[in-house]
Amino acid sequence: MRCRPTQLTSIDVLPDEVLLEIFAFYVRESPAWIPLVHVCQRRRSTAAIVLGSPRYLYLRLHWVPKTKGKLDVWPDFPLVAGDGDLSDLGNVDSNCMNNVIALLPEHSKRVCEIGFVVPSKRISKTLAAMEVSFPELTDLWLSSTHRVPVAPDSFLGGSAPRLRSLHLGCIAFPELPKFLSSATHLVSLSLQTIPPSGYIAPEAMAACLSTLTSLKELSLGFEYSFLQALPLRNRHLASAATYSVLPALTYFGFLGFSEYLEDLVALIDAPQLYKFNITFFEFTIDTPQLALFISRTTRSKAPDTAKVVFGGPWVILTSRAFQQARYNAEIVYGGRDRQLSSLAQVCSSLLPALPTLENLYIHDTCLLPLAWQDHSDNMLWLRLLHPFTHVKNLYLCKETASRIGPALQELNRNGMIEVLPTLENIFLDEFHPSTPLQEHIDQFVAARQLSGRPIAISRWDRIR
Repeated sequence: MRCRPTQLTSIDVLPDEVLLEIFAFYVRESPAWIPLVHVCQRRRSTAAIVLGSPRYLYLRLHWVPKTKGKLDVWPDFPLVAGDGDLSDLGNVDSNCMNNVIALLPEHSKRVCEIGFVVPSKRISKTLAAMEVSFPELTDLWLSSTHRVPVAPDSFLGGSAPRLRSLHLGCIAFPELPKFLSSATHLVSLSLQTIPPSGYIAPEAMAACLSTLTSLKELSLGFEYSFLQALPLRNRHLASAATYSVLPALTYFGFLGFSEYLEDLVALIDAPQLYKFNITFFEFTIDTPQLALFISRTTRSKAPDTAKVVFGGPWVILTSRAFQQARYNAEIVYGGRDRQLSSLAQVCSSLLPALPTLENLYIHDTCLLPLAWQDHSDNMLWLRLLHPFTHVKNLYLCKETASRIGPALQELNRNGMIEVLPTLENIFLDEFHPSTPLQEHIDQFVAARQLSGRPIAISRWDRIR
């Protein structure tokens, strides 16, 4: 029996709205929509449908420096000024920057995205070209190399009502709080390598953030020289009775000095925050406000696991499995020559506010060589362990176990029971019964057995 070929429906009989949906699906599946338009030019009506619906089809013209003179052949589509990919920026060819600078004010009403890393010798001209209004701008990524410019008060015409993403790198913008009052739809804010000339007081920063009710990602990074420009700390901020609430914030990144962070987190509350990364420049830190801030953000997602990682040094707090953490915090401290004392200090400062921690991992990174300068001080190890009063499971790699073992034995000699009082299991990535390490661990386990708090020793598959 022969099958007759199916008769194909002519594109001419399809209604305009059906064609538009077909093109919308095609554009979503493949950003290469330009060949589609070229094919459709065979039928003027079909081309008119595509070219007449740029917003619905999310059509964009990517304007890179080498495309000068090609805009006239296209309709007035929204423009992406830059390399066209804000997630993977590279240095713009300095020979072509004049083209871009001329483009911005000329087509400011069409530009929807800007993404450049600007050579330092051209950043001033670029900022000057961006003093006009960009009413359609939704994403801005602008970084300077080396020289630190100051964005003028009239940057972007003083407002950006449609802006959703703002990234500034090595650019001072002291008028940022005033500017953000118009960017009420902002979802992502990143200010990196903030110079002293771009200083914004913590109370001013907290106040302007409170107006960004849609903000999901916040990242602040300061120059190291910022320390010299840091004003005397406002101690009254620590007793703030009300907070600027960031209801949508889920990620917070910070790189700088603890004094600024302390004053900032004393004024903000982020009930939905589940991931943050904090890096401090200094060794000596006292962060009671950070501890309170963390406790205010973990009401329904309190972390149950802590990782103390040498080679960073890092302290990582997480809940559930690491790969599917509902809550993740990473705190990084100073250089590697005083790791143990630095980490003991941060744990003493932060962890009393987190009584839910039941799992503790202490290990090296496997990537960076350890610089143990204070490893022989048993009291420092005990100080590191002391805040983990609810830990039931302790995971140790070979290096850390060889150093913690004598400290645990010290507990037996001094009769100290307040360190790891709820410990039930010790997991070792290498298990050798005849080694001195195992003798230290066994003596600690035997002493806890006599006190009525047995501890089991098991093998830890660290790679898994």
